[in-house]
Parts: sequence; structure tokens; C-alpha cells
Amino acid sequence: MGRGGVFDAIGFVSAGSAVRDIQAGMPIKILAYEGVMPNEQTILNNRYPIIRELNLVYSKNSPKAKKFVSFILSSTGQKAVSHNNFMRVDHGK
Repeated sequence: MGRGGVFDAIGFVSAGSAVRDIQAGMPIKILAYEGVMPNEQTILNNRYPIIRELNLVYSKNSPKAKKFVSFILSSTGQKAVSHNNFMRVDHGK
């Protein structure tokens, strides 16, 4: 058991979630893997090997799903993705 009754643990979350939680005051420490810290640059240039993509599964016949996919791929949607510390599909272009 760690300090103050809090358990010490190692877990896996996305880099975006970890950054957001740290900004909210969570006592999270992002660790390097084989000396490489996870960030947009190291992930995009394949130096940081532990990644997972977001997969959206939806019905092509759903107007709401089509509208959401159109939004999330738009420049406004990609700004929302970036604002929440996740990597943009267009990689900031």
C-alpha cells in the first residue's frame, strides 16, 4: 500500500487521458518505455511503440452516426479532439 492509504499501481491508459487526469490533479506519473516518453511526436514517428487506435463502429444507416463521424472528422471536430489531449486524425495539419 502506498502513502495515505492509496494503492500504488501501474496501469495503461491513453496518453490523452493521462494528461487530462494529471491536469485535473490526479497523482499520475507517465512513464517512459525503453527510454522513450509517449507524446505526439514519438507516437507519430513510431519511436514510442505502445499505441492503440480509436475505432468507431456504427451503422451506415444511422443518420446520427453519420453526423457524428462527419463532425469528428471536420476541422471543428479535430480541434475538439486536440483540445481533449488526443491526437488528431490530420495530425494538426
